[in-house]
Amino acid sequence: MHISSFKCIGVTMFGLLIVAGCNSGSGQRGAAGLDGSQGLMGPVGGTGPQGVMGPQGPPGSQGAQGAPGVPGQPGPTGGGLYTSRSVIDCSIAAATVSTPSFFASAIAACADVRDLPLGGGCTSQTGATRVFSTGPMAWASPLITAGWLCTFTSDTQFETGSNPGLATVCCIRNH
Repeated sequence: MHISSFKCIGVTMFGLLIVAGCNSGSGQRGAAGLDGSQGLMGPVGGTGPQGVMGPQGPPGSQGAQGAPGVPGQPGPTGGGLYTSRSVIDCSIAAATVSTPSFFASAIAACADVRDLPLGGGCTSQTGATRVFSTGPMAWASPLITAGWLCTFTSDTQFETGSNPGLATVCCIRNH
């Protein structure tokens, strides 16, 4: 045989051995290799849809007080109804008894429907007489003269013509 033919057959035989050794297919699979290192981060994704609104939070703390405002213009001097004590009038009315009774009343009134009532009171004339009720009358009415009502009582009947108490009202004159 020629040497070049032998070389050809030897190379062919060597190639068959390599193929036969690598391609057996009847052996078991080997153990898994180690994990490789993490790869590079990918590009940033797009913005997602807005989520559902959450519940309202608690109220915040109160803020600082604001700066004071500008003062207003002063009012007129000596204006209004009450400019001196000389414009105050006080009226006194006596409770008189027309028939014997355990109660007697008196109403002290301002001099004019336009007068402004300031205050009133009741005074009993004897130690046995007590003030049963007292209070203003018609103070909010522009049509009726304002006054002060006093009702007196006693454990014994008041006699006809007696004077068990006094009603007083003081008003600012406006007429």
